[in-house]
Amino acid sequence: MRTCAFAAQLLASVAALALTTAPTSAQTLLGHWPLDGNAIDSSPFGNDGFIYGGVIPTEDRFGTLFGALYFDGVDGFIDLGNDSSLQASLPLTIAAWIKIEEDTSGGLFDNNYTENDYTGAWVIVNSQSFSVGFGSGGCTCPAARTSLGVQHTLQPGVWAHLAVVCGLPGQMRIYLNGCDLGGTISGTGGPLLYNGSSPGNIGRFDSSTQAPPVYFKGAIDDLRYYAGALTPAEIGVLADSVAKETIRLGSPPNPWALVSGTTGGPVVGSTWAPQIDHTTFVPTALLDVVFVGAQPDSVPLPPAGTLLVDIAIVPPLVFTATPGQPFMIQIPANCSLVGQTLYSQGLSLDAGGTIELTNAIDILFGTY
Repeated sequence: MRTCAFAAQLLASVAALALTTAPTSAQTLLGHWPLDGNAIDSSPFGNDGFIYGGVIPTEDRFGTLFGALYFDGVDGFIDLGNDSSLQASLPLTIAAWIKIEEDTSGGLFDNNYTENDYTGAWVIVNSQSFSVGFGSGGCTCPAARTSLGVQHTLQPGVWAHLAVVCGLPGQMRIYLNGCDLGGTISGTGGPLLYNGSSPGNIGRFDSSTQAPPVYFKGAIDDLRYYAGALTPAEIGVLADSVAKETIRLGSPPNPWALVSGTTGGPVVGSTWAPQIDHTTFVPTALLDVVFVGAQPDSVPLPPAGTLLVDIAIVPPLVFTATPGQPFMIQIPANCSLVGQTLYSQGLSLDAGGTIELTNAIDILFGTY
């Protein structure tokens, strides 16, 4: 009864509103470590790693046993050796699924681990920040590195996809779940320098001559290392952050008249523009409306149709458009939206005051 009352209020508000409204890439995969309980490299370069210290198999993000590796944050790391294939020119891309703990603070990846010196390229993960950088050698000081850092609190115990592009200051990027976090450049280092005898590492980084190395604490899965800069869309594929639209007709079914966005899917930081097709649906419509809620529903409301969005728990967002024109819905550039789902439905009102409901479109926010 409460849902029906809210529905009646929504339909009444729409009627009142009507009365006042005029009618993929040039990159090379240098290393791919699925970390399925081991450190085998499945790329053509075969840079298999050797596991040291506190590293044990664990479940991956799908719950598969031995699908990832857990690093204890004390002395656990993987030595990748010093093959020349790891020592590539800028730009580079590193991507992995990670699950941190509250006190995580350590190196995720370093393609040229050198004690007491900044050489090669690296990625550092803290529970409240990320950084990517490369070294020009000489010391562990700002004059020997160029880095991009960003403050961002990552939820402990939850799998997330981290990808970075390491390059010159204008090329550097940090992506979380496919979303570009921005960041600040620091350091005044020179060109990228490699120490030919230093190995690549997963799970360890040496950031100071005054302190021991910092080890990653948490789980890592499916780490990939590329020569070249992956595009945002390619990173979105790795992060599984594609925006999606799913049609629901309901029971009894509503007409399929609300159609997908004309400018693309529900991508953060863009305009989502669905529209109502009036070819056979309310051809004499006076007003088109789409409302967006936090939960799905299925409540028959004859003769209007079936209400497919729950409007009782949280009042929906309501958007209007001239009949047949797209709804220009601005989606905030908010990375926390990525992976979240909302539920939308349309309706049309004709000159006689009749209201008809359309299908629903469930929208999963993504980065492309």
